[in-house]
Amino acid sequence: TSVFPNPFNDAATLFIESNQKYFEATLYIYDVYGREVKRSTINQQQTIINKDDLSQGMYFYKVEMKSNSGDENTGTGKLIVE
Repeated sequence: TSVFPNPFNDAATLFIESNQKYFEATLYIYDVYGREVKRSTINQQQTIINKDDLSQGMYFYKVEMKSNSGDENTGTGKLIVE
């Protein structure tokens, strides 16, 4: 997974880079203390992360994905909101 732009002001795009089509994915965003601050269901390889509920600072994300063939995969990274 990757996020662009990062850092971002209003919104960023999360890319799930995979050769498989994922039919179910969940995005979790955590603050620096490990508290979950946002959760979203994703059903495509690109999704927009809006700043809406996020204040300025650093966050961590985790994407849990399941493919049509039953494979599971996890992507993680850092988000910076300006």
